Amino acid sequence: MGVPIKKAVKKATAQIKATKSHLGRILDFGVLIAVNNGFSSLPHDEFDNLVLTYCRRDPSQIDFILSASVGYQGEFDGYVFCNSEGYSIHGGISHPFREAYQAAVGDGFNLKMTEMMKNQLKLFALGKDLLAPFKDIVFERDGVKFVREAPRVPDSRGEQEP
Repeated sequence: MGVPIKKAVKKATAQIKATKSHLGRILDFGVLIAVNNGFSSLPHDEFDNLVLTYCRRDPSQIDFILSASVGYQGEFDGYVFCNSEGYSIHGGISHPFREAYQAAVGDGFNLKMTEMMKNQLKLFALGKDLLAPFKDIVFERDGVKFVREAPRVPDSRGEQEP
């Protein structure tokens, strides 16, 4: 699952380098904003670890990472969540954007969730499709079957699953 992230980081590194050169601001910090919108196909912490790993392999242009992941679990009883984080590629430098970024992501997420829920209720009243249920990810490679089970959502009525 890391190949697309590796390619994106490599492309971002080239874009940051070109932008710094074009603006004549070679010493400015390079900031990568990484968005995991795979709808929980890759958990936030694993996504962040992959982005950090690839950024640290060539730390010449990217100094800070701002990441965000949006996830969904369940069907009617479900969870929608948003995680955001800020990382410094070079351990000794504090991240100047982290708190403001997390607040902005959280505020934007809350607004969009309100809008989405209103739209889902309208669709539900019309008998149209709602959000698709979260499912296991299954793929096969070299004759080996890989399964990442979908997290189970607890019953909201407090009943125990068998």
